[in-house]
Amino acid sequence: MAKALNLTRIQARNMPRLLFNFDGLTLAAETLHTPTAAAIVAALPLEGRAQTWGDEVYFGIDVSVRPEKDVRPLIEAGETAYWPDGEAIAIGFGRTPISAPGRSGSRPHVIFGQKQSA
Repeated sequence: MAKALNLTRIQARNMPRLLFNFDGLTLAAETLHTPTAAAIVAALPLEGRAQTWGDEVYFGIDVSVRPEKDVRPLIEAGETAYWPDGEAIAIGFGRTPISAPGRSGSRPHVIFGQKQSA
């Protein structure tokens, strides 16, 4: 079932933090210094419908970013990634139906953030 999602930005030190709000649950992610992170931060605030695939949460966004040089097919638990093929953000919490233990994803993802305490 899709859940309402709101994605906003706060400034922490010199790196923006993203706040993901899912129906009363708030998660924070600190962004990395990447072109993908900069493009997503520039587009904030964003809203969408969060969905799950195994232990991964993902949602489509109206941001189109070219894949960066360093893409990976799997997301580690705690990482925030952009999925260029689906124009979506994915948050790794654990396994998906086709992943290895402690990882999620199956297609090229650009890691642009790390989950933090809100």
